[in-house]
Amino acid sequence: GAMNTGDITAYMQLALSYTGMLNFSCINLNDKAKSCNTFIQAMYDYSNFLWHDEFCLELQVALGLMGEAESPFVLTGTAFDEATVSPSSPSLLQMRFLVLKTITCVHLGNWDLGMVLIERYRATKNKVPCYYAHSHNQAFAALVCHEKYKATKKRKFIAWARAHERQLEKLSKKGAVNASALLLLLQAESSAQKRDANRCTESYARAISRFRELELWSYEALACERAGKILYELGDVVSAEKHLTAAHKGYRRWGVAVKDDELKADILSFFDRRVM
Repeated sequence: GAMNTGDITAYMQLALSYTGMLNFSCINLNDKAKSCNTFIQAMYDYSNFLWHDEFCLELQVALGLMGEAESPFVLTGTAFDEATVSPSSPSLLQMRFLVLKTITCVHLGNWDLGMVLIERYRATKNKVPCYYAHSHNQAFAALVCHEKYKATKKRKFIAWARAHERQLEKLSKKGAVNASALLLLLQAESSAQKRDANRCTESYARAISRFRELELWSYEALACERAGKILYELGDVVSAEKHLTAAHKGYRRWGVAVKDDELKADILSFFDRRVM
């Protein structure tokens, strides 16, 4: 309607809200990229660049997860980082940068860069009041700390993970729906340290079930992958294969080509089974 009446600002507001609703956690990334491209093209067509940076940020992250980087609208590498975290950038844009880039690091297993981003997040003084985004960052910060503990055995990372979990509990009490679901995942991660396969299976099952109820595809796939790998380490091969197969299906549904290939290789290596 806004386009038909020539109200370009109204159209751009509609476009921004629409694209924002197409959350990374619950939409195929190819569809996400198409919607971003459509709205960015409209900005160029009508010379209205009010939300240009926001749309380009979303597009860049979608393409990165898809394993693609070809777009005339997208900055990459150092140029992208400098543009999105410069002092002149709005705090909301910087927050979205940290959230979306952390998504990429955690799902693709880039734990060192994940730690850099988490430290940048902790150092941010004026955090925008967005419970969903903060819940994501607190949960993924805890996951990064768990991985750093596995790599270094330094207890400080466990202490940091628990601190992030406490912050997530506060956000859950404030009504952040995804925070309560992410807490279940962190509880499963903590149970994994006790090396009890049955307890791990039950804990991860609660988290996976909740993500499925909320239709948070990316979180569900991540939880399935982490459950599968820890259960394989604990010797529960049957449950491990079930969870890694579910993770592969979940990442394929989400559209993350890199994870599709990675999990195919894991399933072949662990269980001597090829996945099409």
